[in-house]
Amino acid sequence: MHHLWPEEKINVNRGIHRAFVPGGSYIETDFIVGAILAEQYRRRYEAITTALSNEAAAGEYHVTDIPCALEVQKKKLLRDAGYSSVEVLDDCTEAHGSGAILQARK
Repeated sequence: MHHLWPEEKINVNRGIHRAFVPGGSYIETDFIVGAILAEQYRRRYEAITTALSNEAAAGEYHVTDIPCALEVQKKKLLRDAGYSSVEVLDDCTEAHGSGAILQARK
């Protein structure tokens, strides 16, 4: 999921949400970072793709990860996709800057 822009992730999450019966759970383990680092990844991605735009069309390359901050992942990408609750089962973003495990319930 961390290879997609947030706008793309929410659409994927909506599709996953529709597949569950009421009470079903979606467990997600993903590369999640702090807000400052997420912004740095976004800027880096945009700089690289802007430079590449003269050489290749969008979708012809994969540049880097596009991780989100934990609060964005919980509120925007899972709650806004329709899940009734989102619980953080493990948060490694502070200790390792590497990710989290979330459980979203329909």
